[in-house]
Amino acid sequence: MPDLLRENIHFQAFIKELGLNIPDGYVSAESPDFLFELAGNKIGVEHTQIFLDGSKDLKLKAIESIGDDIDQRVKIKGSSLKVNFQATLLFNLQSSMKESEREYIACYIFDEIDKELLGKLPISLKSYEIRPKHRAIVSIRFVATTQDLTTRVSVARAGWVKQTVDEEVIGSIAKKNLKASSYTDKCDEVWLLIVADGHDPSSLFDEQPKVVKIDYKSNFRKIYYLNFFSRKVTEVIANG
Repeated sequence: MPDLLRENIHFQAFIKELGLNIPDGYVSAESPDFLFELAGNKIGVEHTQIFLDGSKDLKLKAIESIGDDIDQRVKIKGSSLKVNFQATLLFNLQSSMKESEREYIACYIFDEIDKELLGKLPISLKSYEIRPKHRAIVSIRFVATTQDLTTRVSVARAGWVKQTVDEEVIGSIAKKNLKASSYTDKCDEVWLLIVADGHDPSSLFDEQPKVVKIDYKSNFRKIYYLNFFSRKVTEVIANG
């Protein structure tokens, strides 16, 4: 069963970032997922998500090993704090990294956590998220408290960011193309909204340009890719 709440959150972010003015709101339907009026036309939007499959990726395994080394270094440094914390790290790492580079990143992460907690002594468990301006570190999420809590640092399952989405976008179009034809009796135009949620490491991708062209035939009038993590919308033009 689809996560309807998540779909609605994605769609609201999409229309906001695209700057669509929908005075009468929209309908959360089933086939297609959303319906709304725009400039006298009834628009149907089919929603789908893309995910990484890293189960057979040797690069990913190498990166995970590096990530595990970095998280242990952060954990050791964290023992000096008065506040106990448990952190999850999202990385965009290279598959090869010198020990000095690992130590630098570990120090950088620890300093970011230390700055965030400066002057704070949370008694109850409190959540934090840092998105540092560092190419290798996408996000630092952690909970902290002055109460008993075993300090732990872990790397999110994927541990990397895929830079291109062409393969995943084409796969989404291929799966949804037939549906586009079946919706023509319900709306004047059918759009496809492809979402990389980014709040699970398997759905974490790099930001894309404003327009991406792919060589594939599509039955959708328009295709959009939403990087929900960074709230960026890309128009996908299928030239097949």
